[in-house]
Amino acid sequence: MGPRSRRGGRDTEIFSKNASQLAHLVRVVSRKGSEDDHFWNQVTRRLIYIIDTISTKQLSYIANGLAKARVADPETWNSIVKRHYQLQKEYDVKDMVLMANALAKVKCVEHEVFQNIVHRIKDAGTTVPPRYIAVLVNSMAVAGYRDTTLVDSLLEQLNLEASQMSVVSIAILLDGLYNLRHRNRKVLACLAERLKNVLTHPKGEGVSRHNEAHIAATNSSDVSYRIRTHEYMSEVQNTSDKAMFEQDTDTTASHVSQNKATQEDDGSVTSTRISTQQLVLIHRAYSQFAFYDKKLFDLLFRQMEILRNKLKPLEIVMIANSMGKSKLHNKSIIELLCKKVIANKSGYTMDMITVFLHGICLPRDNNRGMRLQWKIWKHAEFFTQMFEAVIQNAFDGDINAKHCLTMLQIMTKV
Repeated sequence: MGPRSRRGGRDTEIFSKNASQLAHLVRVVSRKGSEDDHFWNQVTRRLIYIIDTISTKQLSYIANGLAKARVADPETWNSIVKRHYQLQKEYDVKDMVLMANALAKVKCVEHEVFQNIVHRIKDAGTTVPPRYIAVLVNSMAVAGYRDTTLVDSLLEQLNLEASQMSVVSIAILLDGLYNLRHRNRKVLACLAERLKNVLTHPKGEGVSRHNEAHIAATNSSDVSYRIRTHEYMSEVQNTSDKAMFEQDTDTTASHVSQNKATQEDDGSVTSTRISTQQLVLIHRAYSQFAFYDKKLFDLLFRQMEILRNKLKPLEIVMIANSMGKSKLHNKSIIELLCKKVIANKSGYTMDMITVFLHGICLPRDNNRGMRLQWKIWKHAEFFTQMFEAVIQNAFDGDINAKHCLTMLQIMTKV
């Protein structure tokens, strides 16, 4: 009887909340990752009951919380969409981007609703902060909405020469462009200059840094690899909305946020850090788009060295896979990654190890000097250990025909 009583009390508490209180509750609980289906059922019942009292900001916050919690009840989302259209003249840019970010993740809502919001933002005639554009482009990728003209139009609103985009915003934008397979050389060049500046001067440049979020959605190009990494990809996909909830950290040369802890005039600027997730996605995007800036790649490799103890197995595989695409193999990083794989074989599946080995292999026509460096390191010993581990079933998952074919291809290169 005890648990029932507590549940009944909790239900009563939810049913007594007004619009503001419900929005706050959804925001807090969704951040904690609650998986209580009963709780979300009660929240949606209350939401439908008071939907006509919900404001634009409250609606966008609630929509993001429900999307993150993977609430897929059609009746709930129909009510949200209906209320959204009733309030559409009252939306500001941030609330529209938040709503787009939520709807991109919901399969039971028609794509036309999401597309309508994106076009309204583009045609609004107001300045859209860089971070919002980054999240919007990423949301288009999550929704599978590919419109080259629209993406270019959004990118044109970026004042890249004057922008002081944060690393998290750059990673979000690049990841969205990667998943949309949208290559814009001008944007890539400007972002590369910004990244080189940030990574060369890690103490910052007078740019305010608040509690930034992790980056957004990412999907592997290999089907089996994508299935295996679903949990990791869901983790980063569900964090794109955090960048929207925090106070904006993107500034331009003419506007510096006045956070007392990070004001430019007193020199107390917090260091500009890059997470392993951001590092991996930035490296992947530039590798995929064949945009090879030696200084940028050298700086990215240096960050990999610095963050080596924080790299997760899936991130290690993604780095190797990106090297395979770019053909820009860094000997010291490969050695570092190989040692980490050897030390933690149980952290890898057959899918992962196949992608990893294929990625670090140099093509036969690659630079001869690089091949000589590899011989000095005796990389063949690593592959021997890996092949022995495969034979001993040290990695999770069964060996299939695709694995065997890839292994044979690897043997011709090492």
